[in-house]
Amino acid sequence: VEITKNKEELLSILAHDIKSPIILSSKAITLIKDKAIENKDEYISLIEDAMIRIQTLISNILTWVSSESGEIKTEIEELNIFDITSNILIKNEYKLKEKNIELVLNIEKEKIKTDKNTLEIILNNLINNAIKFSEINSKIYINYINKNFEIINYGIPFDKEQLIELETNNRTCST
Repeated sequence: VEITKNKEELLSILAHDIKSPIILSSKAITLIKDKAIENKDEYISLIEDAMIRIQTLISNILTWVSSESGEIKTEIEELNIFDITSNILIKNEYKLKEKNIELVLNIEKEKIKTDKNTLEIILNNLINNAIKFSEINSKIYINYINKNFEIINYGIPFDKEQLIELETNNRTCST
C-alpha cells in the first residue's frame, strides 16, 4: 500500500512538472497565432526552452525507471561540480531572465565522485524549484563548499502544515 501511495505521489509531481511547460507553450502559440504580439522570436524562444525542459524531464524519468529496474547501473566517476551546475543554469537561463533573478555562485572548482545522471537530476530539480519559488527581482545563492551543496532562495516558503507533514510523515511536498 505504501509503495502504491509513493508511486501515485511521484506521478502527480511528474505530471505537474510536465504540465507547466506545455501550458506555457500553448499560451505562447496562441499569442503568435492571434498576432497579438510584435516580437515572435521571444515567444518562439520561450517555446523552445519549454520543449527542452520537457525533453530533459522525460529523459530523466526514463533514466530513473531504467536504473530502478536494474537496466542501468550507476557509474561513479570524477565530475567537476562547477561545470555540471553551470550547464544546468544555462538550460534555465530564460526562466532566470524572465523573473530577473540574480545568481550568486560560490562553487569550489573541485571534482567529486558520483553518478553524473543522478547528480544532474537532483541539481536540476533543486535549481528549478529555487527559480520557480523565488520572487521576481530576487537572488538565488548556490554554494558548494567543503563537499556541502546549498541552494538558498527568497520566495514562497513552506507553510507550517507542510513542514509538519514533511517531518512527521517523511513525505515529499509537490513543488
